[in-house]
Amino acid sequence: MIKLIIIIILSFCIILSVKNKSQVVEQPIVKKEIKNEDPDFILINNKNYASVYEDVTSQSEKSFGNAHGRSTNVHETAHMISAKYRNIYKKEYGKCNVFYCLKGRIVVLKEPNLLITDVIVPENLRGYRYDLYFRKQLKYWNDSPTYIFDEWNAYILGAECAVEDHQKNIYTEKTDAVSGCFEFSIYSVAVCMAIKEKHPEYWEKEENLKKFMKFNLKRAAKAFKIGKDVFKSPKQTELYNKFKKDNKMKDFMLKEFGEFFNIK
Repeated sequence: MIKLIIIIILSFCIILSVKNKSQVVEQPIVKKEIKNEDPDFILINNKNYASVYEDVTSQSEKSFGNAHGRSTNVHETAHMISAKYRNIYKKEYGKCNVFYCLKGRIVVLKEPNLLITDVIVPENLRGYRYDLYFRKQLKYWNDSPTYIFDEWNAYILGAECAVEDHQKNIYTEKTDAVSGCFEFSIYSVAVCMAIKEKHPEYWEKEENLKKFMKFNLKRAAKAFKIGKDVFKSPKQTELYNKFKKDNKMKDFMLKEFGEFFNIK
């Protein structure tokens, strides 16, 4: 009799277990999408370099030279790299520009249907470099608005070199080595505002431009944050304070690219 009771109880437990299992609903595996916010880089080499200076100057057959300092050498050599790869990639992309972003990486952007003279930089946000690049250089670059990005990228690389050299106790010339990367951040945002207004198809289509802007704004903000108190300049402080108060350009940057330079 006891045996019979045990068998009945075990049978009941098995039936109950099977019933409960049948009621379990399998949850689907949700894969979290990882969004890559970096630009679409093209790798031209995968070598490791000890410094920003070595990295940039190694990408060109001949560097600009150190007569005006290491950071200026990096800036000017960056232009040589851009020119070299611009001539290579125009066969594939058409009219374009190329920007060297360290670690053997370049970014290629097609030129938008825009003129530099279409770009409006408010007078209060024009730094001392404005006249050279937005007026005197127009005869060479007016139909290539990404020329402004080219200068911006070169100023960023120069600033990164100057900051790194200072941190490594390598002699750096007494100059406003990081003001250019901030000044041209303003000009590059202004170019994007003009593109969105006058060439909206390009703006909507070219996601890589937006990624490039975020990437370079991050680099510029980092170099400026570290270097502004090392390479002091009253002009860069004045321009920075003016930018914080310019709601139109500041709001565009915040909306399209995010928060940079501690500006909210």
